[in-house]
Amino acid sequence: MESKSNQGAVTAQVILAWAKQVLAKIVGVKTREFMANINLLLKVLQDAGYDLSELEIEAGLSPHITIHLKTSATVKEEKLQLIIEENKQNSMVSAILRSLLQANRLRGSVTAKSLDLHDVLIELKRSPNITLQWKEKAATATAAAWGGSSADVALKASAVAAAIPR
Repeated sequence: MESKSNQGAVTAQVILAWAKQVLAKIVGVKTREFMANINLLLKVLQDAGYDLSELEIEAGLSPHITIHLKTSATVKEEKLQLIIEENKQNSMVSAILRSLLQANRLRGSVTAKSLDLHDVLIELKRSPNITLQWKEKAATATAAAWGGSSADVALKASAVAAAIPR
């Protein structure tokens, strides 16, 4: 006959195994829901007139997703308001669109002549962030001439330098 402490240990192990299975299923469902929201957001951004240039996904206990938007013409406020209204049932998408609306209003606020708006980043983590990045005009112009971002230019320039015989 098994002792009561052994029975308790076996019961605790069974409960722990069951809890792990339930948690894995919940995480899987939440991950699929989150990615469905990301795909919806990408579609909505493109429908609004934004050009997507990059998508980064950092998987982990708390995922971190960064969407890079090209700095093209500002999307009209009326159009964004309409799209926000159409997506009001999705709190994540509508919150990000409202943040983009605020970011659009900030675009012309930096008046340094040596800077151009270079990147617009949407960072999705525990609370979404919109980041506007201004970079030196020379770096932006060089990047455009090389057909990429200033980081791409740095990589291409280092590759060219490495290829030059010494």
